[in-house]
Amino acid sequence: DKREDEKRIGEEYHNLFELLVKTYQSKQKKEKPLLGYLSEKDFIWFGYHEQAREAKGLTPEQFVDQMLIQNKQYSIGPELERQNIFTFMDGTISSLQQGVFRINCIDCLDRTNNVQLTIGMIALTMQIISLKKKVNVNNLVDRLKDMWINNGDHISRIYTGTGALGQRNKAKDIQRSLGRVIQNNLRDDEKQQSIQTLIYSYAKDSYLHERSVAALLTPYVL
Repeated sequence: DKREDEKRIGEEYHNLFELLVKTYQSKQKKEKPLLGYLSEKDFIWFGYHEQAREAKGLTPEQFVDQMLIQNKQYSIGPELERQNIFTFMDGTISSLQQGVFRINCIDCLDRTNNVQLTIGMIALTMQIISLKKKVNVNNLVDRLKDMWINNGDHISRIYTGTGALGQRNKAKDIQRSLGRVIQNNLRDDEKQQSIQTLIYSYAKDSYLHERSVAALLTPYVL
């Protein structure tokens, strides 16, 4: 989204991306790094929430595919084809992967996971086609989805204290949303202090009971 704090963070990230592009473009004549293909048009600022309101009745994978990857406004579809995949058969390298996608979501790793899963399924299809063998595509795609959901759950537990949202059912999402409210307001203090101790220094400047009182007096809308 391009509002308030998210807009400022997005603009700073965009500025850093433009600096990266200019740096590699200046070296492009001397070297041929993979990032030499990078250009300013490769930065995509996608309003997931805003677009999701207009596209109801789609699964997360269908939404990402139709609104982002197949959308001619963006370069993801053609870029996937250009980047290609790595293939190694009978002791011979047939093709090389020529790039990567970096997905960032300011406040929700669940949406990041949805975009990555969709890109992963497209790459898997390309790999299956390159094998030129009879393969149960649906079975492999289902296994990939299960792996990605489990991966998202594990990362989400580290980051938010609960499993990922939007992958299984609405009741579970509500339960996990409530869990995140509790985690973010009653237990994040200890987590942050642990991170500070590991990274640089420890200075206890707040108390858990103060955050607990503030959390109880603050209205939340799920």
